[in-house]
Amino acid sequence: MVTSLLRPALAGIAILAVAAPGASAAEILSTHVAAPDNVEDGRCQDAPRAGDGVVTRRVRMPADGLVVARLAAPRGDWDVAVFDARSRDLVGASSGFNSVEVAEGFARGGRTLLVQACRVSGRARSARVDVTTVALPSASGPVEKAQVVKVSTPTREDKERLSRLDVDLTEHAGHDYVEAVLYGAQDERRLRRGGFTWDVEIADLDRHARANARQNAEFAAGRRASALPSGRDSYRHLADYEGDMKRLAAEHPELVRSITLPERTVEGRQVFGIEISDAVNAAGDGKPVFVMLGLHHAREWPSGEHTMEFAFDLVNGFGSDARITDLLKRARVIVVPVVNADGFNVSREAAVDLGDVGTELGGGTGYAVVSLADPFVAYKRRNCRIAGSLPSAPGLCALPLFRFTGVDLNRNYGALWGGPGASALPLYDTYRGSGPFSEPETRNIQSLVSGRHVTTLITNHTFSNLVLRPPGVQAQGLPPDEESMKALGDAMAAENGYTSQPGFGLYDTTGTTEDWSYNVTGGYGYTFEIGPNEFHPPFEEVVAEYEGTTAAARGGGGNREAYLLALETAANPAHHSLVAGRAPAGTVLRLKKSFLTETSPVRPLEPDVVEDPTGTELDRQTFEDTLDTTLTVGPSNTFEWHVNPSTRPAVQDRRFPETGELRTATFTNSTDEVSQPADSTFDREFVVNEGEQADQLVVELDWPTPDDYDLEVYRREADGSLTSVGGSGNPPGQKETATIEAPAPATYVLRVVNFASVSQEWTMTATLNGVTGVRTVPGSGPEAWTLTCESAEGTEIARRQLFVARGQALNVGQACAPAAIAPFSAAERRARSVRISRRSLRASRRNTISVRLSCPGVTAPDRCAGTLALTTRQRVRGRVRSVTLGRKRYSIAAGTRRVVRVKMRRASRGYIRTRRTLRVRATASPSGQDAARRSVGIRVRGTRARRSAR
Repeated sequence: MVTSLLRPALAGIAILAVAAPGASAAEILSTHVAAPDNVEDGRCQDAPRAGDGVVTRRVRMPADGLVVARLAAPRGDWDVAVFDARSRDLVGASSGFNSVEVAEGFARGGRTLLVQACRVSGRARSARVDVTTVALPSASGPVEKAQVVKVSTPTREDKERLSRLDVDLTEHAGHDYVEAVLYGAQDERRLRRGGFTWDVEIADLDRHARANARQNAEFAAGRRASALPSGRDSYRHLADYEGDMKRLAAEHPELVRSITLPERTVEGRQVFGIEISDAVNAAGDGKPVFVMLGLHHAREWPSGEHTMEFAFDLVNGFGSDARITDLLKRARVIVVPVVNADGFNVSREAAVDLGDVGTELGGGTGYAVVSLADPFVAYKRRNCRIAGSLPSAPGLCALPLFRFTGVDLNRNYGALWGGPGASALPLYDTYRGSGPFSEPETRNIQSLVSGRHVTTLITNHTFSNLVLRPPGVQAQGLPPDEESMKALGDAMAAENGYTSQPGFGLYDTTGTTEDWSYNVTGGYGYTFEIGPNEFHPPFEEVVAEYEGTTAAARGGGGNREAYLLALETAANPAHHSLVAGRAPAGTVLRLKKSFLTETSPVRPLEPDVVEDPTGTELDRQTFEDTLDTTLTVGPSNTFEWHVNPSTRPAVQDRRFPETGELRTATFTNSTDEVSQPADSTFDREFVVNEGEQADQLVVELDWPTPDDYDLEVYRREADGSLTSVGGSGNPPGQKETATIEAPAPATYVLRVVNFASVSQEWTMTATLNGVTGVRTVPGSGPEAWTLTCESAEGTEIARRQLFVARGQALNVGQACAPAAIAPFSAAERRARSVRISRRSLRASRRNTISVRLSCPGVTAPDRCAGTLALTTRQRVRGRVRSVTLGRKRYSIAAGTRRVVRVKMRRASRGYIRTRRTLRVRATASPSGQDAARRSVGIRVRGTRARRSAR
């Protein structure tokens, strides 16, 4: 039940979703356009133009606000762009791979706009164009300042409590703080009511952004190209990303191909990516896949820039850089630079770096009135979901109130969804959505990863100079691949100067990209938090972070080198699995697995703002995940398929660190120190060693009389200087305690300050707490891929269960051969021979021999089917031959067992009169399923066997 404080706001959202009060919408163009030919160079957004393939219409803006141009053609590739007719400046554009385009930007009322449709390729000669505008409400009264503040959170409990407040938290946090964005006095009151204190990092975010924009313009004006692989010298707009991907695919058709993700955004946009690899269109190469994602959060512009620049790096380096060439021959790379297309577009098109800066620099574009409506649109975090599951009309997302709507896409992924670090309330910036994968943007990434063997994934964000790895929740324990993922994370952090740590090192978060991707596929997953202190800093800092010229990188290779290390890991089969074999050319091999994924125990609403008398959590939810990948066998009739392990990490053993006291040291003052005067200081040293997994250093100072001592704690740096890391200065009579969270390996100076002491006797105890051991919780056991062989027409030829571990290379032989149980080895044949007494054998001639068979280790609807044969051996003329006494066909459902009774033939009974050994052999029929391969258990019943075998 929502408190009365929130009801009006939530009601306002529901009304605005329908009527958008304070704004008016108008359709100013609805028409069909025709172009008999294609545009020559395919670039529609560069400038207004005329000629073949270009159709232009003029419209007039009725009021200050947003203009939205939508284009749709039945097929082919069309683009659309909107320009200011007088200044010829670009207002908005859309340059996707297909014929569904949405261009959106800000324009002033009374201006004439040119709407330009361009036929790029394909046979569709006509397209429909619709143009609407959404007027922005006039600013009423002074606009409150937004601030970036550092909130003090000395404990994890404080971080958890802060995450439940309606405050916009950044990804920048340390052991005793979390940075947040405050949008005026109301957010300050929330922090005060919560008992938090803070320091201001950026006093006026809007003013700071304008200064950055001026710096960006000066940076771009001072050079022809930057050091980036593309030469880019300014932040891209959405259409720039689309145009760059389209150009790379067109200019390098054997190396780059386009990808259109399956679902449109809530505003109707398509989401695009590109795939890069040597012979990228070749089927059946079985290469591992490396995926890089950008712009889950709209305001984090560098995350898309680095994703796009890595694509340029790979394309430029292929054929000229031996390392890149080798990697692209061994792996496929997929980049999706803009996951949240709607949110990024409105953030990037916000007027803070358009008209205001243009006017100040003499550009004359004059959009200053627009930014007065809401200067914080550029800092929108979420997607453009307005309310519930309803689609959103383009333009509404930029209205001032709707900055507080949308779903945090990096809290919407299914694994662990609904737990700590994500909100159930739509007004919160960490709103998790109505359910796991409720948003089309996250379902797009789910589809992308589920349909490929993504052996390593990086999702880029800003800011905090971090390389994060799963899990996002401390209570999950250490994942089974912690050592390997930590090693790669540390290696990447050594190049860019970031801190490598688990996701929960910031604070607990749930529903994140890599938690889902790693737990369901086993592919390594990481989040990069790019840059030290801003969502979208001056562009020259973006260049420095990529190239490794920042102070933090200390001469390393920056994010460029870090990404290449991740790609090398993605290509290395020691970090995933390898399946090889033979199959007829043209057949399709399919690896598939379906299972239920669990969320966290789902928190209904935050206890700080919800009337919740029980304070309990709801049960976990489950939803079905399906991993389904295919490979087409090439003309060599052989295949080598780089795949993820068959057993996903979510069902493997987990290790939980056990914490306690690592060691303690006690210090007292010496005889000569007792006589020192007031204000004297006494230093003691305590060393935290390399390799100690320390969580806390607790320093306690005690003395026998009610005197007044203070305590100061310093870390000694490599150059001998001292850095303050903690202290305690209580009033007289209160003893002193200082706690240093996550102390780094170093020498610590513990300083006792004689503030006003008579006795001058003190005792100081330093206790180091940390990981003392690891407790293992067993998982549910191994899982299998289902490997099927299908004809080109889709008919299933054969099926088997396939177990493959991380780092294992498995040869399956003839993958499409009729299923058969592998011949038993000599040891297996001996294990299936049962010695029976003569009396029992004589009795069995009149009856049958019963054999119990089991079909373990496979999943329905598979079966074990074949033939059970009873054999003995007879010596005839010095030669030993095998004699079949009886035979019976069998079929056993997966996961079950049954008794098969074999009646011996009358003519064969004489062979066992003097024989003591009966051999039981299972063979497969031609129609049998390979699921039984080496897994049929055998036990003879109804006889007095000295030994039985399974």
